[in-house]
Amino acid sequence: MLLTLSIAIEVAVAVIAVLAALKGRPHLYGLVFTFAVYVLYDLGRLLGWHAEGGILSVLFLLASARALCRMGPVQGKALIAAGAAAVT
Repeated sequence: MLLTLSIAIEVAVAVIAVLAALKGRPHLYGLVFTFAVYVLYDLGRLLGWHAEGGILSVLFLLASARALCRMGPVQGKALIAAGAAAVT
């Protein structure tokens, strides 16, 4: 139930971001990408796709890195470096 609600909210945020980006705010396409990946990842979990080592995990990592970079140059790079070190 909560996963379905989460997917619905993520879709709503992505749609709102697309509409805002089309109205002259192209910097919001990053937000669209991030939430679209979250939707795919959660949808994969809901449908039982095995995403642990697949493309969904890579997309989720890219979306997370993109979101962290938006925090600021110093914090984002430090968090991405820590995440990369944890993955390897």
